Amino acid sequence: MNWGENSIQGYRMIFEDRNVCLYRTFRHEMGNPLSVISGYLEMMEYEETVDNPLMKDIEENDEEVREFVEETEKIVNLLEEENWVPPVKAEEIYDYRDMFDGKLGKKVDDVVEMISCLKDYQEVQGLSYVDCSISAKELVSMLEEDYGARIESELPDQVEVRANKAAKIVSRTVGENWVKYGSETGNSLQCDEAELRVKLYQDQGNIVFGIGDNGPGLEDRDCEEIFEKDKGSGTGFGLYLGKEILDCFDGDIEYCQDTALNEEGFGCKFRLEKV
Repeated sequence: MNWGENSIQGYRMIFEDRNVCLYRTFRHEMGNPLSVISGYLEMMEYEETVDNPLMKDIEENDEEVREFVEETEKIVNLLEEENWVPPVKAEEIYDYRDMFDGKLGKKVDDVVEMISCLKDYQEVQGLSYVDCSISAKELVSMLEEDYGARIESELPDQVEVRANKAAKIVSRTVGENWVKYGSETGNSLQCDEAELRVKLYQDQGNIVFGIGDNGPGLEDRDCEEIFEKDKGSGTGFGLYLGKEILDCFDGDIEYCQDTALNEEGFGCKFRLEKV
């Protein structure tokens, strides 16, 4: 299998086909936490008292936070104008990752992580062979840390798959979709009954990531449609981009009711090559 050549074709397809609009997805994902930070910066201008923990963090680090927002917005503008962010530009905000603590630190880390993923894409372009690997558990760790998912694994901790940090976007998309669609309330993080589970196991030469919840499921939607571009009530790029990313690593993702936690819940699974 000429994995390197096929994957490079995939990378170039994603970056060169402007119809895919990869930059739109990165702008959206970076924009969520960045909008929260920017919004609180604006609130500080007319709020006399501060009782929100995140707002306090921002107030205490006002100057540094404004610099971070300014530098990040430069990168976002480059994405929109050129569909490209030179790695040297991305590195300018890496130092902010360790500068803030608490809730502010988490918001900043989300932005930096997305830019780091983008940089990983750029660095493999033009190579004749892409040799990369990442811990299988690392790819889904955010589902446990950020969304409270239950991780069940049959794998040793050191098992790695052929991918890089860019594949974390798949986990992030699944997590955000669970928050929005994994309960009747529209916010699963505020619903005690809402559950999310991830099962990791090996299937021949691949590692399988089975993800499921106990939410209301897809209802009347076509299960295959969720991986198409411009579908759904959100941006219409999340799971589509996830599928495109996994294709780059010769992986795949599919709807799978068997991984759901009950008959109504949503389930999917993706697989990557074990290395």
